[in-house]
Amino acid sequence: MELSERKKLILNAIVNEYIETAEPVSSVTIVNKYNAGCSSATVRNEMSDLEEMGYLDKPHTSAGRMPSGRGYRFYVNSMFPYKASEHAGSKLRRAFLSQLSETDDVIEKASDFISRFTNYTVIATDSYENMPRRIYTGGVVNIFNHPEYKNLEKARRLISFIDSRDSIYKVISELDGGERVRILIGDENPYEALKDCSIVISHYRDERGRRGGLGIIGPTRMHYDTVVSSLETVTAMIEKLISEKEN
Repeated sequence: MELSERKKLILNAIVNEYIETAEPVSSVTIVNKYNAGCSSATVRNEMSDLEEMGYLDKPHTSAGRMPSGRGYRFYVNSMFPYKASEHAGSKLRRAFLSQLSETDDVIEKASDFISRFTNYTVIATDSYENMPRRIYTGGVVNIFNHPEYKNLEKARRLISFIDSRDSIYKVISELDGGERVRILIGDENPYEALKDCSIVISHYRDERGRRGGLGIIGPTRMHYDTVVSSLETVTAMIEKLISEKEN
């Protein structure tokens, strides 16, 4: 069933608000903050419809709503074709280059830089002719910055996955479907340890057979616009820097 424009507006507003607050979103918040153009009662009705359609979930302890995996997928799809501002991209490129020396391992530095810039956890690989050269992680401790991982068992499972070199290489190589950026949300992930997460992966490659990827792992309540734009920008920089070093 096609969503009406009002339902789209309300759904995207709920996702935006939940990403920022990690709290269930009320109809009053949508009316007061997002200029819904209708009454709170109308918004509640639309939210009920969206819940029945599978786009929203309702926590038992709250009258508000939160996005489901399907709701996040709609939100992410509505972002594309995504075009980050050139000004923001230029600032990011300058920031990355300012921290890079000629002797630095580009992929390792990129992993560390993106983890600090986005406040999420980064995994990365670098390989030549499908033989792994290096595996990288950055910002693993960032997991604990997000309320979703206050559950220590949940955090332990994710950290255990990230701590496995084989797991990192497998997830980045197997999810290389040719797209510049690939986003998997919650249950879309084929790996049990990532079922409560989102992962955004960007791959790089050159003409000599060197290839790899960078992935950002975080809660489904992720700032997808920041993550996608930073990955696209830094991956393009990696390809350029690798090419310059090898030539």
